[in-house]
Amino acid sequence: MANVKAFLIVILLLLITTLSTSYGSEEKIKEIELDNLDKKENISPIIIISGDGGGGHKAASKAALDSLSGTYKNVKEIFPLRGYMLNNDQRFNDYCGQEKWNLLKIMLSLQSSFDDVISTIYYNKIKEQILQFGRPRLIASVYMLGNQAYQNVAKELGIPFIIIPTDYTPIMATNIYTGSEETKNVHVFLPLTKKKDPHSYKVVTEEKELNPRNIKSIGYPIRAQFEEIAKKYHANDPKLREELVELKTKMNINDDDKSLFVSIGAKGWGESATFDYITIINENIKSLVKDGKKYHIIVAAGDNHKNFKEHLESHLNKLGVKINDQLVLHIEANLDAKGMAMRSIIATPLFKPGGSTVGEIIALQKPAIIKSDSLKGIHWEGQNLQLLEKLGLGYRLDLMKDGKVDKEDFIKVLKNYEEKVDKKSLSIDKELVNSFSSNFLKEVKAILE
Repeated sequence: MANVKAFLIVILLLLITTLSTSYGSEEKIKEIELDNLDKKENISPIIIISGDGGGGHKAASKAALDSLSGTYKNVKEIFPLRGYMLNNDQRFNDYCGQEKWNLLKIMLSLQSSFDDVISTIYYNKIKEQILQFGRPRLIASVYMLGNQAYQNVAKELGIPFIIIPTDYTPIMATNIYTGSEETKNVHVFLPLTKKKDPHSYKVVTEEKELNPRNIKSIGYPIRAQFEEIAKKYHANDPKLREELVELKTKMNINDDDKSLFVSIGAKGWGESATFDYITIINENIKSLVKDGKKYHIIVAAGDNHKNFKEHLESHLNKLGVKINDQLVLHIEANLDAKGMAMRSIIATPLFKPGGSTVGEIIALQKPAIIKSDSLKGIHWEGQNLQLLEKLGLGYRLDLMKDGKVDKEDFIKVLKNYEEKVDKKSLSIDKELVNSFSSNFLKEVKAILE
């Protein structure tokens, strides 16, 4: 009954938002003269399409921008679905932030319906967004919604279209790829390939009867700054070591102190779980660090940092909890790629299994603790977590049935965490690790030549 009620609520919300944002049949859409678009700028743009579903999508589009901007002058990032597309991004963020996993699961089950709506109701508006900088020579999308419409725009313009999935499971990206002649200019660049892997491009192409000609694995879309830090980390670069020491000194993290880096997402997802982590560590501080030493919790709170501090204080007051002198909190806002990479190195990472996050964990090849509550609503994140577990790079953090953090399990995972991993045993193509920037640039050059 609860699921039926949730389903009806989602349908009602979709109908209300569609009616409030759709363009009436009487409204005449201004047609754009495609032949004159090239005159807007001397250099035809390359369009990178992103979305507001979370910081991971923006990180992936930034990776594409980083890869191409040094070679191509007119690379533009756009958000064609922002503000009017069923308000789906905002609802996704709200459901994640409020941990309404059943509603989120139902909403995501309607994914193909969303794409159909986007491709019909909003096609002309999307086309205007894509053409705002002039007639593009290529469109690349790192976002899961709207690819059918983007492909149709690319087809109408006679230009290539690239899909870059940020998650390990590529099914969503290949749904529109039929292998027919109509899709000869559609390219799907998957994160990675593993032999005998159920989600490798070979198996996917066989199941979907796809033409594998334009499907390749080029690595996870990692921002250039993150890639650079990861490479230096693996090479034990002396300058990076100095920077890490400087960062720890600035944050007053001393030798034998413990530290945990919690990334709750740019939209502030997982706030309540993070409060649980703080209170549990506070209660068990004596078993986690030696006398006189500190336990540092670094929280990447994104745009939510001010609210996070206020909500945390209110939460602790309600519980009557006083922070132990050995516990130090660092609430940080809007960390860039370098900031994320540096803190992932100096502390134990605790993340959700989003696609871009998984790519960054693999880039550093440093294990992370993964909170698994999102798996209740976001099915592809389950595949992401399974991948990390297979690679020895993920420690699953389970929740209680009531959605609260399992205290015993959490402390056990913290104590059993091992930073070192046998990199030689990682069963992934080493050429796909920290190589997206160069691989993507190479593929785009080949497509445009």
